Amino acid sequence: MKLLISTPLYKHQMDSRQVGSVMEAMRTLTDWQVSWDRPCDLSIAHNRNVSASFAVRGNFDFVLYWDSDIIVQPSGFILQMEAFMRKKGTAMVMGLPVRLKTKEINWNFILEGEKKNFQGDKLPYDPIPVCEIGAGVLLVDVDVFRKVGVPWFSTICRSNGFYDMQVEHEDKNFCEKLSIAKIPLYLYPQVQTTHWGDYAYKV
Repeated sequence: MKLLISTPLYKHQMDSRQVGSVMEAMRTLTDWQVSWDRPCDLSIAHNRNVSASFAVRGNFDFVLYWDSDIIVQPSGFILQMEAFMRKKGTAMVMGLPVRLKTKEINWNFILEGEKKNFQGDKLPYDPIPVCEIGAGVLLVDVDVFRKVGVPWFSTICRSNGFYDMQVEHEDKNFCEKLSIAKIPLYLYPQVQTTHWGDYAYKV
């Protein structure tokens, strides 16, 4: 199995705990060929597209998007997610639930039939389909990129008036493309983590 871990450098930095977390996860993949990509463009969408393109051209099996301000434990989550995806037997995308802020109850996913991010601490236990999920920790079967047109990730700004702009972030845009292409999108709730943001770089 060939995996590309993509960790865009947040403000050109990486939390040392996150480096350790990635390295520990890589050590669990003893039978895999693993590469680590750390793009550092100012555009998050561009960074994600660069890694996707590299994975397609390099004939990788999976890309794991793992943002540099997210620390994940336990380290075996990649194997757990890949096993679930293999059991399903189809190209798909699967992400971890990430608490959006350290003291909030909002999570980075939207259940099918809902219109807003999931709230609360009682997450489902088993993997479930979702209609939208953030790309903070996202495992993508590379065949998905071959089925979805480029650019895979785009940040779109829409005007609601003279001064009111609505921004559609790159992960939401990617999820919409998955829906159009009828590609399954799943949440893996057994491993939970937090989006630390700027807090990850404060002493």
